[in-house]
Amino acid sequence: MPQPSMLNYENDDINGIKQINFKRKRFAGNTIYAELGGFGYYYTVNYEASLQSIDRRMMTLRIGGGLYSDEENGTKASKISIPALLYLAFGEANMFEVGAGITYRIFIKNEIIPSASIGFRHQKALGGFMYRIAITPTVETNDAGYKDFNFWGGVSLGFSF
Repeated sequence: MPQPSMLNYENDDINGIKQINFKRKRFAGNTIYAELGGFGYYYTVNYEASLQSIDRRMMTLRIGGGLYSDEENGTKASKISIPALLYLAFGEANMFEVGAGITYRIFIKNEIIPSASIGFRHQKALGGFMYRIAITPTVETNDAGYKDFNFWGGVSLGFSF
């Protein structure tokens, strides 16, 4: 039985008869977390907003940023990585999630990299500690102009509120 704090009451007037519909909603609409590995190679700090959450399904939008040092063609410089993805998660506290989007990388040349994510996420409906582990494949163009399909992985720890 759902807790009263998790219910959204809607009044519908059908043929002059008032009806009450119950829709279960998640209250933890915001998540802040750090990801090791994943789309930033070493790390990213991320914000994720819940766009829709009903019953055992959740849709979120993620944006983050990471900064690290790398060398290309003998030039050492800082790289900035900005992942932006849309996620779908299925489950209650323990969820299967899939995501797709882009990672914008700023270095000697700017790149927009198609990105995806498939993984496990633990996040309670009312918020609190969140963690996840995911496979994060990307498609990048190498120096010869060919597309490389890279498998990365990431581990995230954060807080939902």
